[in-house]
Amino acid sequence: MFNPRVARRIETFLQSESDAGAGPEDLSPALDRETVESFNWVLAWAPAEPDARFIDLWHWKTCAALLPSVGRLLRQFGLGTLLDVRALTDERRGFTRRLAGILRAAATDTVGQRLAAGIRYNSRLPPRWVCWALWEPLALNLDQAEIAPVTIDTPELRSAANMLGVILQANPAGTEDSIQREP
Repeated sequence: MFNPRVARRIETFLQSESDAGAGPEDLSPALDRETVESFNWVLAWAPAEPDARFIDLWHWKTCAALLPSVGRLLRQFGLGTLLDVRALTDERRGFTRRLAGILRAAATDTVGQRLAAGIRYNSRLPPRWVCWALWEPLALNLDQAEIAPVTIDTPELRSAANMLGVILQANPAGTEDSIQREP
């Protein structure tokens, strides 16, 4: 996992102890305007249907209810016998995907009717954002959807880059733009 503070400390050390003639090397991730545009990202928002319900994966009652169904899966992945924070934040996608499948099956009644619209969970990566995994059909009012292309000037991209320690460069020449990061 990338830690911008550690990267800066390493960079400072390398600059102070560098060999003669060796230039400084920036270890921070960076994106320039051209790169961001090449991704063809879009930012979309739509309101949830008023009756949409989600399963809170991090709620203790959810974990207690799931435990009888996932005991074997926990042991298979070497995660012990408890569905706890350690298991929920395991980086092995195979475990979390199977867990999501168990939840989806549990949230579908005998005639195939969906009883929940998806899962609410905390990201395993700092700053532990609240995330939503939506199941199809999406419980969103798509008639009210707002869609916009993402550019290097999109406030949401700039905010996310700042939180993740990613430098947004104003131009391909590498001149860092005005994003301020914590030292």
